[in-house]
Amino acid sequence: MKAKQDNLFDYFDTRQTRKRYGRTQHGGVETKGHRKLERPLSTTRPIHLVLKSHRAKGVLSFLTHKNKPVVEAIIREKARKFGVRICQFANVGNHLHLKIRIASRPLFQAFLVSVTTLIARTLTGARRGKKFGKFWQGQAFTRVLVSRREELNLFGYIKANQIEGQESKAAREIYLEKFHRWVYRERLRGKRLESFKNQFEAQAGQLQVCGSSRSIASLRLKPDNCKFEAQAGQLQV
Repeated sequence: MKAKQDNLFDYFDTRQTRKRYGRTQHGGVETKGHRKLERPLSTTRPIHLVLKSHRAKGVLSFLTHKNKPVVEAIIREKARKFGVRICQFANVGNHLHLKIRIASRPLFQAFLVSVTTLIARTLTGARRGKKFGKFWQGQAFTRVLVSRREELNLFGYIKANQIEGQESKAAREIYLEKFHRWVYRERLRGKRLESFKNQFEAQAGQLQVCGSSRSIASLRLKPDNCKFEAQAGQLQV
């Protein structure tokens, strides 16, 4: 019987997350018409940013030979200007995924306005006297990543979207299936190491190290995480 896997790519706030950390996400298509609240941001934790356009199809797609380098150049140029560090980036044609770190709220807001305005103006040719209409779909989506597990999930999710942009949706699904299995195995391995650690500390708690009063349990045995992101990035499709 196949072991049941957790949904590793659930990017909506849960009651437990909100209770522990407060709101962590903001924006997106489904928030249209909702009460306006301040966007949760963090200068110490990474952030998942999604920019989506319902008009980015055909010649306006972010993935066309002409538009792809332009879109990436705009994002990286404005990131340098406003102190935004881009950790990961995926262009999926009609939306963009970024894992970023920011220096401050005002700088991030300036980055967001500058990037969305310049991309829309460059791709559509809109200018004064030549209107194009609304280009972006809903507010920009952001989510503050509050745990190592969320960072790992996002790493695999963006990697899968990079594969979709470069190859196909079928290749994306193959990678996600392998990624799910790999994460599940590593989580089981981590639980086994944690169990061993607890047993070791319980048994060694009374032993003395070299005649001192310091216990072996205080050495803090740490399980090897096998460099999760490096291994996940090497999964072959």
